[in-house]
Amino acid sequence: MKKIFILLCSLLGLWSCSSDKKPEGVIPEDTMVPILAEMHLANAYFSVEYTDDSLAYCQAIDYTQKQVLDKHGLTFKQFEKSIAYYTDYPEKFKGIYERVIQQLDKK
Repeated sequence: MKKIFILLCSLLGLWSCSSDKKPEGVIPEDTMVPILAEMHLANAYFSVEYTDDSLAYCQAIDYTQKQVLDKHGLTFKQFEKSIAYYTDYPEKFKGIYERVIQQLDKK
């Protein structure tokens, strides 16, 4: 009985460690920070340039996001997957955004 309990505890421990593993294709936190900072700067710029949510505004945002992702060698699909992943881990996402804010404060 004692051996079964130890085995179950070991398996539970292994399972809990592996469940926090990032899926393949998720953008690392250190890469997400500059990407998000650049995207937020672009959004701020275009929200001043365009006073409404016009088609031109949306196209400018889409183009800029593509430029930022291309610069980092990433696709929008990878970015979406990464945002979905970090949304499931709010503490990690909060840490990323704290670093984004620090980076934006320097500009």
